[in-house]
This record gives sequence, structure tokens and C-alpha cells, in this order.
Amino acid sequence: MPKRSSRTLRLESRGQLEALVSPVRVEIVEHLQARGPRTSAELARDLARSRSSLYYHLHRLVEVGLVTESSDGEGSRGEARYALVAERLAVPAGVDRAGTELLGRGVSAMFRRAERNAKRALQNGLLATRSTGPRAAFGSRKIWITAEGLARVHAELGRLEGLLARENRHREGNPYLFTFALSPILEQRSKESP
Repeated sequence: MPKRSSRTLRLESRGQLEALVSPVRVEIVEHLQARGPRTSAELARDLARSRSSLYYHLHRLVEVGLVTESSDGEGSRGEARYALVAERLAVPAGVDRAGTELLGRGVSAMFRRAERNAKRALQNGLLATRSTGPRAAFGSRKIWITAEGLARVHAELGRLEGLLARENRHREGNPYLFTFALSPILEQRSKESP
């Protein structure tokens, strides 16, 4: 079975950025991240999609180097298994204008998926609980932060991602979607400001 690396893959190519504009491919990446290597039949079952609808997306992810494909005979009937090449995908600094547009579209795809997931959870009563602890958290916070503070935030996010990855290994409990954005913003100046 292909084993994914624990390293971080920096999204260097335009093709990699383009691949993550598709909500279906984002969903596949998230699922492989959560469940590990899967055959197309397993993915189709897990994601409630037809295998034929996943074929193009899987091959696109393989083509741009985000996913590996192996036919090692461990899948059902020796079927190909797909795995992420790294546990974490990261964006390098200094992305050009075209890359910036693609990144924006990719972020939109991730947040559309998070929005759909949250709406479904609300509509199906998954957020209602009689327990003492919360089942979900949503929020947005505007902050001013120094370079040192930003470095500490990134370190904490790395630790949180590690915690989530360790929790996920148990494959127990309920599935959750964790989506976040930490982005600089441009302050809008009022017309009355000097």
C-alpha cells in the first residue's frame, strides 16, 4: 500500500493550484487526508458519488503530483489505490498574479464546502446536543498581530493540525470538517480620514 509522507508539500505549480479549485477534488483530498489510501470504489462509496464521476478528478490529482496511484494488489481485485503525497499542503510565498487568482478560487472552494457541511449539520440536527460541551464552533475575529505573534499562531496551528491528525488515526467518534483561514486584510479607510 502506498504510504503518504509526513512532510509538507509546497504547492509550486500552476497545475497544482488549478487542481484545488474544484470542490470535488478538495473533497477527495480531505477524504484521503482523513482516511488514508483508498481505491476509487471505496472513495465512491465513502463520498456517495459514482466511480465514473471521480475518475477524471483522481487522475487530475495524480497528474499534478498531489496524489499517488499504485496497483499493488491490496485493493479489491488488485484495483489501484490513491494516496496523498503529503499529509499537509502549503502555499509558498511569492505567488504570481495568476497563482493568486487560483489560490482565491481554491479558498472559495474550501469555504463553500465548509458552508454546505455546516448547513447540512444544522438542518439535520447534528449540532443540537444535550451534553455539556459544544459540538461545533464557528467564528471570525479581526486581530492586529506582530510578526512574532504571527509566528506563534502558525506554531499553534501546526500543533493543532498534529492533534487533529493523531485524533483521526483512531477512526472513532463522529466525522468533522475543520476549515480555517488566517489572512492579512486591507483596512478600508473612510472618506473622511485624512
